[in-house]
Formats: sequence, structure tokens, C-alpha cells
Amino acid sequence: MQAREFKYELDEANAKLKKVTESERSMSASMASLRAELKTMQNEMIAVKEEGDQAMAEKDEQIEEEMTRMRTEWQSAVSSEARLTEEVSTLTESLEKVSGCIFM
Repeated sequence: MQAREFKYELDEANAKLKKVTESERSMSASMASLRAELKTMQNEMIAVKEEGDQAMAEKDEQIEEEMTRMRTEWQSAVSSEARLTEEVSTLTESLEKVSGCIFM
């Protein structure tokens, strides 16, 4: 009788052990799957960051080129204004001389 009880308890313990072992395998497989998903997500995040960094660098370069172009145009406009101011001054002086000669 004790032997039967012992065998019954041993069979129950073995069944529980089998369930626990199966559960551990299932959990290990789930953990491995989760680790793989995490690694994939990390790689995707790195790729997105790199793309974002590249896009930012390209945008910065475009802005710098536009600023250089605008600076060049502004300097040209300033030079033109200075030249035109000088020409107006020269013309004004010439007109004053001409008008002075006419009224003399």
C-alpha cells in the first residue's frame, strides 16, 4: 500500500515536473522571441535615427547654401546701391555745375 501511494505521488510529481518543464520551454521560447523582436526594433530605431541625422545634415547644407546665396545677393545689392549713390552724387554735381554756368 505504501509502495502504491509512493508510486502515485511519484507519478504526480513526474506529471507536475513535466508540466513545469514544458512551461519553462514555452517561456524560454517566448523570451527568445521577445529578444529577437527587441533586437529588430533596436535596429529599426538605429536606422531611423541615421536617416533622420542624414536628412538633418542635408537640410542644414541646403539652408547654408541658401544663406550663402542670399548673402551674395545682399552684398551685390549693397555694392550696387553704393555705386548708384555715387553716380547720383556725380550727376548732381554735374547738374549743379551746368546750372551754375547757365545762370551766370
